[in-house]
Amino acid sequence: METEQNSNNNKCNATPLNLKELFKMYFDELVCIAEGLLYQGVAILAGPPKLGKSWLVLALCIAISKGQEILGFHTNQCGCLYLSLEDSLRRIKDRSNNVLQNDNAIPDNIYPRIKCPTIDEGLTDYLQSELEIHPDIKFIVIDTFQKICSGNINSYNRMSQDVGKLKEFADDNGVCILLIHHSKKSKSRDVFNEIQGSIGINGTVDTMIVLTKSKDNPFDVVFSATGRDIENIEKIIRFNKKKCQWEVIAEYESPEDKQYQDYIDNPIIITVKHLLSEQEEVTITATDLYNKILEINGMDKADLKQKNGQAVSRELNNNLQIFLKEYDNIRFERVNTSGGTEGRQIKFSFYPVEDESVQQEEISTKENIVQQGEVLDKEIIPKQEIVPLTKQAELKEENTSKVITDSKLF
Repeated sequence: METEQNSNNNKCNATPLNLKELFKMYFDELVCIAEGLLYQGVAILAGPPKLGKSWLVLALCIAISKGQEILGFHTNQCGCLYLSLEDSLRRIKDRSNNVLQNDNAIPDNIYPRIKCPTIDEGLTDYLQSELEIHPDIKFIVIDTFQKICSGNINSYNRMSQDVGKLKEFADDNGVCILLIHHSKKSKSRDVFNEIQGSIGINGTVDTMIVLTKSKDNPFDVVFSATGRDIENIEKIIRFNKKKCQWEVIAEYESPEDKQYQDYIDNPIIITVKHLLSEQEEVTITATDLYNKILEINGMDKADLKQKNGQAVSRELNNNLQIFLKEYDNIRFERVNTSGGTEGRQIKFSFYPVEDESVQQEEISTKENIVQQGEVLDKEIIPKQEIVPLTKQAELKEENTSKVITDSKLF
């Protein structure tokens, strides 16, 4: 089979092929708008109302039009079609002036529009005509998604169909379409489930970006992104009112990640792991452990949160022993080597790792016993014989007579 050249405009090949034939086919690289974030296809950015989504996408368009970095993402310069369907041209001008500040290089490759047809009314035909007039356009923003939807956003089939049409258009023309949308009021453990409407939206788009208010700081927002062509991203961003720009404050760290990082950075943990790297078991007094912490970490007494051996011992007992087991399989114990208060020491060792073959043998044995009906709640009991009702009555009468006879003996 000859090598097939497939451009961004190629349609689905109806000819059956096998994997070897597929490997002979050539595909253009995905059009990249913002490296690590936005690529050819459909992306959605969702967040609560009045959070500043429109300011963000306007700044995004300006950065992309100039090929400048934004929020730590490198962009590839291209034309931007900005469909700001809830704004007026006056507002777009005023906001653009605030974002540009004293920059006199006003982009001539951003094309703002405040009206367009819905998907049912021929949105893709309208977009096609814009691309023909401005072939430099590779990035299209639709603010907001609900303005171009004719159907119920809670309908799975409808949303899959509507977003599917936009995705087909984007892939055929090698452009990225970013839909601006709202998030639900209800919170979810998975922030991407907070995108308003049917999960048909989530399942059809290539990239999902969600903005959520930070629990730690009312001025901060968590920027979360995931998708088919990107790694998971989480950043803390804040709106700079003077510059009218969103800025990255820090890379977001989940509570679980922060907990683990605090654990491995703890001078006590560093010391315990260092001691166990030299021997399999360590027995030491709290005072000696305190001195080892200062020595191994190169710290002064003023640098350590715990001011003496007893404080270190309490920290291990109250907070750290669970994490020692969970993260490093280390056992923490209090021992008394000689009796009395002078013999009190701390012992560190590794929990034994059970032999997997022994475990498997025990599991197999238990399974066999269960299949024989001889195990109930981990206790081995003999199978009970089924006694006929007539026999049960005779046994009951016999037991009753025995009780009466026995009572007469006393």
